Amino acid sequence: MVTDPAALAWFGTSEASRKQGWLAGAAAIFICCADLAHYVKDSQSAAFFYRDGNIITGEPMDGIDAYVAREAAAAEQAKFGACAMNTAIAESFLMLRAVEMGLGTCWVGMFDEANIKARFAIPEGLRIVNILAVGHPDEPEVYPRKRKTMEEIVLQ
Repeated sequence: MVTDPAALAWFGTSEASRKQGWLAGAAAIFICCADLAHYVKDSQSAAFFYRDGNIITGEPMDGIDAYVAREAAAAEQAKFGACAMNTAIAESFLMLRAVEMGLGTCWVGMFDEANIKARFAIPEGLRIVNILAVGHPDEPEVYPRKRKTMEEIVLQ
């Protein structure tokens, strides 16, 4: 998490984000990363746990083993896609918690990965999925949002 005012200002430059200057006004910026090497190791460990503990057996376990083998052999870009999805799921909960705390968040996908990694000494094995700006909204919500009912969004 980045909170230093000079570093936050840097995020608003062309070096970091194609001059998205509004980023300098964030209270904090999370650099959300995916660890490709540990993603595969964690998948392999989970498969071992399921198999060794007889938690999952037979055809479902064969499917898990095939998935893990495919991920281990996949090109970096394919691993990044799967790992980024897991990172995004975790990050969604961070965003929801921020809203509960009265904060606003903004997912930023337009950034220069190489420059950010160099500036913040992010190790080679990590890939940046996105940056997440967090802070107090400029315009607090003054009226309740119209939400759809559960019946309108849940298929039966």
